[in-house]
Amino acid sequence: MTARILVVDDIPANRKVLEAKLTAEYFEVTLAASGQEALAAVEHTAPDLILLDVMMPGISGYDVCARLKADHRFSHIPIVMVTALDSPQDMVRGLESGADDFLTKPLDNLALFARVRNLVRLKRVLDEWRLREGGPLGDIGYEALADESYTDARAFLMSDSGSVRQVIEQASDTLKHEVVHCQPNMPPPGQLLTGSFDMILADVGYQPFDALRLCSQARSCEETRHLPFILIGDRSDSERLYKGLDLGANECLLRPLNPNEVMARLKTQIRRHRLQQRIQQRHQINLNQAVTDALTGLYNRHYMDAHLRRLHARAISEGRALSLIMCDLDRFKAVNDTYGHAIGDAVLRHVANKLSGSVRAPDLVVRQGGEEFVIVLPDTALPEAERVAERLRRTIAESEVALNTEGATLRVTASFGVADLAWDEPSADEALRRADEALYRSKHKGRNCVTLAPPSNIASPTVSATERPTARH
Repeated sequence: MTARILVVDDIPANRKVLEAKLTAEYFEVTLAASGQEALAAVEHTAPDLILLDVMMPGISGYDVCARLKADHRFSHIPIVMVTALDSPQDMVRGLESGADDFLTKPLDNLALFARVRNLVRLKRVLDEWRLREGGPLGDIGYEALADESYTDARAFLMSDSGSVRQVIEQASDTLKHEVVHCQPNMPPPGQLLTGSFDMILADVGYQPFDALRLCSQARSCEETRHLPFILIGDRSDSERLYKGLDLGANECLLRPLNPNEVMARLKTQIRRHRLQQRIQQRHQINLNQAVTDALTGLYNRHYMDAHLRRLHARAISEGRALSLIMCDLDRFKAVNDTYGHAIGDAVLRHVANKLSGSVRAPDLVVRQGGEEFVIVLPDTALPEAERVAERLRRTIAESEVALNTEGATLRVTASFGVADLAWDEPSADEALRRADEALYRSKHKGRNCVTLAPPSNIASPTVSATERPTARH
């Protein structure tokens, strides 16, 4: 795994040692000799991870960390504090300033590389979601990690150690977390990975369950793929803990647990998880907006084009039927002119609900634009599609749209054109064109009716300029 690592230390020898170690593992390394240089380097190089010394002249490592974590552009970059300070108070201060981890000198290479690989992997997942959310619109505004809430989380704890349970409970009470303890009569932990928890804490010494196997299961399950997973163990369990980081664990806690350290690490994990959830949710909203019509909630033409390509390929390769219905409201301009656009919008929503509520689950109802809709009917031959269109026509004509709270209503009608896909058509566009021509004929015949398009292998007469209405309404 290659990544860009920024090493920040005011002692040249320390920078060179870390540079040599990381370069030997094929990481790209940038060096900074002060906090000010570090802030400038982050602006210029956008590293994947920062190894940050604490005690430096000018701006301390604590202040550098706090500034970066408060900046929405850089708050997702993992920061590992590397220092000779080894007191619990120093570690807690570093974690509370926003650091993702705290390593003491001299560095254990196994611990260093396990932490680096793990944090880079987690950062890249978040990078991918940020990139998806921005899309062609660019950065639309991300919260800083420090702005995320860390309270009211639900944690699942696997440990039979009284001291571990006591410290986790103490930290959780302060953070207003709910802790669910794994009990002997519970289902196997793998069956509990249902996404109903915000965090999993697993003691590597807990029997009879294997914490590392559970971690692997969590990372292969869609509901828990990105769930914070924290391992707990003794220093003698270091090899297993580092293996767990390689398997995808987010964090390791070493016994004896320090309540303040535990609280700081849990805060960081919950905040990072919630930031990722927020970005994923916004991405899903943006994705839905890109393929759905905001007024009616139906899919839009962009989605239909992609879906039709798939259906067309399947219909041709497997010899399956495919039909299309074009629907256009009659005299809709008069509705807007008479009652206003608010009532016009209500009519469109009403018709959309009637259409989508009157077809099968596999059928697709699309708002083509304006007052025009398309219904895509997979595995449906032309005679059946005609019956569906007639049923939809009656449903719309016989329903009423409320105009006000006093009971006044409005009735509207729609015209329909129906076509099926011919086996020799290179795309569904030809069938759409023939359905559109049939719709024009329905308008010409007096509206509120259904017209079938002639088969594509029969030369259909072109609608003349005198026949074609200047507007469909």
